[in-house]
Amino acid sequence: MITSGLRGSIESRTGQSFPDAWAGMQTDLEGLCPAKKPCVGYALVADPTIESDQDCYIGKNGIKVPDPLYEDGKITFRVNNTRCPKG
Repeated sequence: MITSGLRGSIESRTGQSFPDAWAGMQTDLEGLCPAKKPCVGYALVADPTIESDQDCYIGKNGIKVPDPLYEDGKITFRVNNTRCPKG
């Protein structure tokens, strides 16, 4: 189960590029699942009204964590486009 502190930490990571924010969340998400590895995915929603010269930039209030967040659940990120760099 995700704590309210972790939920708040995740949802506060707006105003960043999605790849950077997602990479930073991996350690936080490891402890949520039995195998101690990330087991939560993501969904990207393109919102062209978000202004940024970066691709895949998270807009204000652009992260929604389901409540409750189950194993294999998805965190939704509202980004300016879905042209994320491949890591």
